Amino acid sequence: MVSRKDVMRKLIVNAVVVASVLVALGVVALGVVALGVDSAGLAALAEQPGVVLATEGAGDFVASGSLAESWDAPTDGAAVGELATQIAEYLVGGSPAASGAYPWMTFLVIEDQWGGFSQCGGSLIAPLWVLTAAHCVEDAAAIGTITGRTAAPTSLSDPAFVFAARTVTNAGYVPALFGVGDVALVELREANSAQTINLATPSDSQLYTAGTMATLAGWGVTAVGAPTSPVLLAGEMPIRSSADCTIAYPTFDPTFNTCAGYSGAEATQPVGSCSGDSGGPLFVRSAGTQELMQVGIVSYGVGQCTSLTYPGVYMRVSAFYDGIADFVGGLPAIDAQSPLWSVPADITVEATGSGGAVVNYTATASDNVGVASSSCAPPSGLSFSIGTTTVICTATDAAGNIGTATFKVTITPMPTFVPLTPARVLDTRASARVGSAAGTGTPLTLTLSLFGKAGLPSSGIGAVALNVTVAAGEDPTIGGGFVTVYPCGTSPDASNLNFTTGQTIPNSVIAPLSATGTVCFYVYGTAHLLADVSGYFPAGSGFTSLTPARILNTRNGAKAGNAAGTAAPYVLKVTGQGGVPASGVGAVALNVTVTQTENPTVGGGFVTVYPCGTRPDASNLNFTTGQTIPNSVIAPVSASGEVCFYVYGTTHLLADVSGYFPT
Repeated sequence: MVSRKDVMRKLIVNAVVVASVLVALGVVALGVVALGVDSAGLAALAEQPGVVLATEGAGDFVASGSLAESWDAPTDGAAVGELATQIAEYLVGGSPAASGAYPWMTFLVIEDQWGGFSQCGGSLIAPLWVLTAAHCVEDAAAIGTITGRTAAPTSLSDPAFVFAARTVTNAGYVPALFGVGDVALVELREANSAQTINLATPSDSQLYTAGTMATLAGWGVTAVGAPTSPVLLAGEMPIRSSADCTIAYPTFDPTFNTCAGYSGAEATQPVGSCSGDSGGPLFVRSAGTQELMQVGIVSYGVGQCTSLTYPGVYMRVSAFYDGIADFVGGLPAIDAQSPLWSVPADITVEATGSGGAVVNYTATASDNVGVASSSCAPPSGLSFSIGTTTVICTATDAAGNIGTATFKVTITPMPTFVPLTPARVLDTRASARVGSAAGTGTPLTLTLSLFGKAGLPSSGIGAVALNVTVAAGEDPTIGGGFVTVYPCGTSPDASNLNFTTGQTIPNSVIAPLSATGTVCFYVYGTAHLLADVSGYFPAGSGFTSLTPARILNTRNGAKAGNAAGTAAPYVLKVTGQGGVPASGVGAVALNVTVTQTENPTVGGGFVTVYPCGTRPDASNLNFTTGQTIPNSVIAPVSASGEVCFYVYGTTHLLADVSGYFPT
């Protein structure tokens, strides 16, 4: 009777990696035999009644009887290549592996029950256990192994052979079906001290991500019809998506299989397994520990050894890990999964002050076995400077795997001033005038709430820009009338507007708001008041508002200026006064008032406020004889903290500060 192996030994190797044989359909089993197969054969297989991919038994393994302690057939010192010419699956496109690079790689020579020999690959996973493909050992009578050596044995009498005691095959293995339970363990008769390879576990799904570069190693033929390689070869190829694999193979089961290989023009020299590589490991490098992890076992394929249409199919090691570990007696739990981060999308916020803004965020790390440590830099709750900062989050698990994630925090500068379309927020002309005609006692104070009005926000306002107008004013009994705009509370000794009976006069005012968003108008005398808002300074912006404070009043001394306009300017130290800091001041917000004015010899009088030094050709106030008139001034400050007042004509000067801008 002619055995199946005898028949297959006569067939030509023509497939990449095939795990089982259905001879009637022209489908091949490689690793011990070779038979050409095409896509039509695969489609026919999928359509056969009762032919399904078995999904049971992945966790169970069944042991064989004892194997022979040596070769049963006479070898007469024959070379391996002479006795094993019908080997399935060999690596094509690889390069010689460096000595010691893959110490777990195992060369298997299998003598079958009919005295034939074949070659497969395997991996040492424990001192007494080698992992390989079930189709490599299903008919084994004796198995010799050599682990950790790059050179292939040249003789069956090689003293390095360690013989197997028995094989253990996955209970779900179906020889007639592709990639079904094609997993086997080979128990050695003596322990091997070589380094073992770590296996992918059920939690290591990220190792199978499409596009991940995987390494395949073996001693197979370097081209279809060529001899086997005398040295261990290794090469890289990408893991393919389950969708790609299912298109290529109707029987592909992503639960128990994975596939890898180049497609199209991805590589000018693609890598693939060929005759002799069956049972060998497909491995990838862990992103965390950078350890090599076995993810697959060479099983089956279609076409030439580096087909760009049909990738090689491998048994998915993670699906069989638990059963392997249970049978072997436990494998070290290898954690190849890096911690994963959940971080926010890029954050953009507006500064709450000149220094930036405090940003709070939530970033969480998780891991399949637990996070040992995690942190983000800069951390949540820190003040971020204006500009863009990259936050780097790093987590480490107990196995030393490191997971990182990044996102950006951008702090945009707070606007110094937010302009608004002018809107009227106060008009008393439909009611009684504000103030007291007697000018004695406590004149009436009008309180106006501005939060949420006329385009203003409901919070976060430091000061508002108002145009305040007095209409139908009446002098008090003593002196001229005036208006003070302030953030409520105690009325300061300052003024923003001065008026006489019957006068209608406006002035621009930078008015600080109280914590509740109110501003108060104190009137000495009586008048109708109108106020239009045209913008605001956000709290904490480049402008710092102050309760108005008088820092200049010359009425107790000589007037400033002279009739010819040749007098020296009046120099006022503004830093350190009225709440203005002693340094770091670029400009101050002043309300400047002239009173008891006298025209110069020629034309009208005027006042120029400037940061000392060379006087500009400009004016802030214009006056005629006997006039009292104010104006709002943003006055730059000199390096020494001074402001100069040049007067063309003569007048007393009053200046009230209501805020400042930093340098």
